[in-house]
Amino acid sequence: MLARWKLIDENFIKIIKSQRFLDTPNFILDEYQDIPDNQKSNLSKEDFVNLFKIQIYSRQLDITGRSLKEKDLSFYTIGSSGHEGNAGFGFVFSKNDPALLHYRSAAFVLYRAFKEGMLDEEIEHQLLSIMASKFDKLCSGRHKVFGSKALNILPQTSTISSHLPKSVGLALSIEQNKKNKIENYYNSDSVVICSFGDASVNHSTAQGAFNAVKYLRFKNYKMPIIFICEDNQIGISTPTPKKWVQELFINDKQVHYVFCNGLNLDDIVNKSRYAYKLAKTLREPVFLHMKTIRLMGHAGSDIQKGYLSMQEIERTEQYDPLLFSAKYAIENNYLSNNEIIEIYKNIREELNIRVNNILKNNKHFTLESKKEVLRSIIPNKNTLRENNKITWGDFYNKKDKINLAEAINIMLSEALHKIKETLIFGEDVGKKGGVYNVTKDLQKKYGSSRVFDTLLDEQTILGTAIGFSLNNFLPIPEIQFLAYVHNAIDQIRGEAATFSFFSNGNMSNPIVIRIPSFAYQKGFGGHFHNENSIASLCDIPGIIVAAPSNPQNAVLLLRECIEKAYFENRVCLFLEPIALYFTKDKFSEKDGLWLESYPDDNTKINLGEISVENISSENKNISISNEITLISYSNGYYQSIKAGKILADEYNFNVKIVNINWLNPLPIEQVLNNIINDKNIILIDECRNTGSVLKSLNLEIYNSYNDKNIKLITAEDSFIPLGESWKYLLPNYTDIINTAIKMCGLKESIKI
Repeated sequence: MLARWKLIDENFIKIIKSQRFLDTPNFILDEYQDIPDNQKSNLSKEDFVNLFKIQIYSRQLDITGRSLKEKDLSFYTIGSSGHEGNAGFGFVFSKNDPALLHYRSAAFVLYRAFKEGMLDEEIEHQLLSIMASKFDKLCSGRHKVFGSKALNILPQTSTISSHLPKSVGLALSIEQNKKNKIENYYNSDSVVICSFGDASVNHSTAQGAFNAVKYLRFKNYKMPIIFICEDNQIGISTPTPKKWVQELFINDKQVHYVFCNGLNLDDIVNKSRYAYKLAKTLREPVFLHMKTIRLMGHAGSDIQKGYLSMQEIERTEQYDPLLFSAKYAIENNYLSNNEIIEIYKNIREELNIRVNNILKNNKHFTLESKKEVLRSIIPNKNTLRENNKITWGDFYNKKDKINLAEAINIMLSEALHKIKETLIFGEDVGKKGGVYNVTKDLQKKYGSSRVFDTLLDEQTILGTAIGFSLNNFLPIPEIQFLAYVHNAIDQIRGEAATFSFFSNGNMSNPIVIRIPSFAYQKGFGGHFHNENSIASLCDIPGIIVAAPSNPQNAVLLLRECIEKAYFENRVCLFLEPIALYFTKDKFSEKDGLWLESYPDDNTKINLGEISVENISSENKNISISNEITLISYSNGYYQSIKAGKILADEYNFNVKIVNINWLNPLPIEQVLNNIINDKNIILIDECRNTGSVLKSLNLEIYNSYNDKNIKLITAEDSFIPLGESWKYLLPNYTDIINTAIKMCGLKESIKI
């Protein structure tokens, strides 16, 4: 028995020859909505034929992919068959409108390429990407995605509608650029185009994005965005309830709802023009609902017979949108049935020739080394800013001693003052100045268009930040607590961090994400506000994770993160230790030694650079057995300082304390070089034991040196409780002291 894709291919020609076409099915007519003027699109013969040809190209690309899969030459078989009507969107919407597209949007991309004289290049790209070829110019075969910098199509996988929040942010950025008067990467009247499937409508990420748009419209923000729901009535095997998508949006007060028949190019173009007029002229959001069908199953590995009857499969195939386009062409005397068959066969043959040429030149080969794969994890630098120079430190030249929270506040103010593209936003960061007053008075100084509050949705906050970063802004969003970032981690992992990977390093979304973090707040708020789970952040490829400890250290690390984002397009996470925000004392009560002056431009901590402090015993006759190295970060560094002072004063230790500063990438080489002559080493990690960030550093030390005593102290695998019992779960300076004493063969120990 032939595969369904082969039958669909054969049946197309048979039906064209016989001209046994069906009428528009009831599942579309039942939801049909007229637009006010109810006019035809008035497509010319030339335009319609071009659209039809693009639909055929899209179909034949799917068929080619399935054919290559049978020969083990293709690695991706999610196709666009049934969705070829989205060529009409490519026809209507301008190249100046940034597009973030569904993985069934091949015809959209092809038509936009056709309009810009880039069709040959785009066909080649889609063939190479199906084959995971390293010669694919977009992402060198790392994944099958639609994207093109020249066509303003931003690449992402779009599997669970995770691209919707950044689409909202991008739409907002186009309007904000006008207020902030910085260079807009897009035209001031551009509209963001965002497409997705009907099943994705139900995902919390999509619902959050829709809610954000409604919220912003309710507050009278302009929102030039068109959400395109390509509704094929099924999500892999789960049917979408009849009229469910329409029910969600048809009576919405904040978002215009427009329905179109995905089997009818004339209707698609007509409704798209109407939707475009609403979004472009009124700068208001539109939900464009295209009802269509899905052919060939979800992907090549999907066996439809497992959840659909043969009668259902065959009936759906009769509603092939290419057949409806053929019927329209014949009825309007644009093309004869023989001309349609000739076009169809010629395109098939053209793609076969292209594939043979690719195979002949061995261009189907995938990336062939670790180095090749990893090359695009880190984006290319921002060449437009490479000659810029930021002079830090002259903005605030007082010599007052300040705490960590104040230091970060001044640094953020300096960034807003010196980098006009900077935006700061998040929950309560504006008028209130953040839960811990870290952003206090910034909105008063720089205005609500640069420092503003958001709705309480971490996915929206991070997605908005990504959207802003796509349009020349430098967003510095705040996630109110580390525990909250886990609600939205895929916006970092699946969207921000992968953008360079999917574009061969040529596209980027630079961000600095501030997160009040860690778990030493003496039980305040329990695990909602005290969170020490950071492993899921530190294993995301390509991102930078900084963990400051004291005021000067925090300023210098934040400066480096801002410069890495601004000049090198990096995604940075800045984990601020809440328990140290207002800490004053270092060794003893009221010594005030943790307060520091604001650093000038001559002081710097580069990415991967560690900091070292030595605390020596007054006893000059110390043996090597009483020399110890403590390695940690943030709160653990503070605990190490306290432990180091006691070890030196009361136990005659010479103590070296290494602050690693960076949790991703870990500064392994710098640490190894710094401890060559050290014998006794203790690593202190406030992260939970099972996900300990410093375990890999511990292993590197163990593998590099066989003459050292090494011990790792971590937090317990537990959530943080209320009250006083938190202290039994986290590394304490007494744990460090007792470990050092035991490691060096002494018997004394102390308790908390």
